[in-house]
This record gives sequence, structure tokens and C-alpha cells, in this order.
Amino acid sequence: MLAGLAVFGDQSRDELEAILNPGSLKPDVATPVNIANVRQVISAASSLGAVGGDRSSTTTDVGLPVLADEVAIGDWVHDKLCALGPESKDAVILEAYAWLSAKSGQMGSTSWIYELGPDAFADAAAAGLVGEDDDGGKRMNREKVVAWRRWLTFLGLAVAMPSPWPAQPAPTARIAREIARSNVYGSEMAAGDFLNLLARRMPYVDRGHLYLQACDRLGWHPDERQLSPILSTALRELHDEGAMKLAQLGDSPDVVALSADQTHLVRGFDSVSFSQGSSS
Repeated sequence: MLAGLAVFGDQSRDELEAILNPGSLKPDVATPVNIANVRQVISAASSLGAVGGDRSSTTTDVGLPVLADEVAIGDWVHDKLCALGPESKDAVILEAYAWLSAKSGQMGSTSWIYELGPDAFADAAAAGLVGEDDDGGKRMNREKVVAWRRWLTFLGLAVAMPSPWPAQPAPTARIAREIARSNVYGSEMAAGDFLNLLARRMPYVDRGHLYLQACDRLGWHPDERQLSPILSTALRELHDEGAMKLAQLGDSPDVVALSADQTHLVRGFDSVSFSQGSSS
């Protein structure tokens, strides 16, 4: 939708809805158009400030470089979400992920996620969030969880799983993108500096302000030198892929411990290096 508006210019809302959902393409088959999903897409884009206008004219101020491909659009959406205040209804996307990360840190694993049914998971997430949605209901429920997981997958924060399993929380792809966008390839950083960089660019993971906010709501005080299971798994994956090297020098007092994983040799690190020319 955004790419179409950027290329073809303003469209009326009726024209845009028709373009996005033309109905059945099969000959001699009369299939009524279900416009609800299309309108949800337009509403989401409007909420993020990607499109504006009214019924007679829908436009976008998002430039073509932003719309170069799906990855670039994902970066743009991620930045917009990170910049939102708590009063925005869209802030729940990253606030709920921060709760998921913090809860996993408190529990010491992610196994509990797969032990909860859809309703129980939605209730647990809602309990970890403050306030109500625009409709006066919970900020997270069973129906909203489905859309939320799709957002996470698109943003590189989760990996889709076959039914009936929920999406697996995995910020590996997003971390790789933020490393690439930070221009740190060919350099080495202390563990603390690297984690602080991630916390600024991804405030819903360890040390980030959304993560710490979620910890406060859980009544749990995380150890800065012990990473959550979700972030630990992602860093190990990037280490194994060669995108970064996690290193530990002897018994350095600056070592940050990863969550327990008996199958992996990397237990902690005090520095991280990035190969020159690596990319996500």
C-alpha cells in the first residue's frame, strides 16, 4: 500500500481499498469483497503516521528510500514504534514484548510460554500491561495476540511456528539489523557498551527502558550481569552464524553471563567483535 501511494501519488480511500482488495480473480465466480482486513491495514498505517488524508484523498509522506524493500519498511516501522509514548495504542506492541522478555528473565526460561493456552497467555500478558485499549477493554486479549505475533515476526522479533505452537520470541534478525545500522562492523566493544547500544536501539530487551519498566511491574530486579533467555539465545545464534564473536578473557570482572544452556560452549562474554563487511 505504501509503495503504491509513493509511486502513484494520492488515491481516494475507495480507490485504495479497491486496489488492495479487488475481489475474486477467478472467472464466473462471484466472491464478495471482505474489506475489513484492508481497512485494518489502512488504519494501522494511519496510526503510525505513514499515511494521511481523508475519504477523498489518501497520501503518504514516507519517501521511496524507506519503501525500497520489506526490510527497509520494517526498519522504519520499528523506529516509529520505539519512539512512541505510552499514550499511543500502538505502544503495546513493544511494551508487550518487553513484558515477555522480562517475564522470561524472571522465570529463567521461555518454556512457560508454550505451556500456556491462548487465553491464559493473553491474560498473563494483559496483567503485565497498564491501562486500557481505545475500546475500553484489555490491551491484550486472545484476538490481539494473533495480530501482535504477526507484527513481531515482521519486525524480526519472533519466528513463526507451525500450528498449534505460538510464534517463538527471537530478536536475532532485529539485532542483526540494528548492528548493521549502527556501523560497528570491523570494531570491538566491551560487553557493557554493546548491551547499552542494544538497549538504546531496542528498548524492550535487557537494560532498555521498556524492559526495566516491565521488570518493575513484575516486582523483579534483574541483575545487569545476567542476560535474559530471549536475548541470550539470540546472541548465541549470531555468534554461531559469524555475525559477531562473543569473547571472554579469563576471569574478567566485566563478564556478562548468558542464560543457562548446557549445549552451548559460550556461557558469558566481556567483549564482542564484529567482522568487517558482515551484513544481515
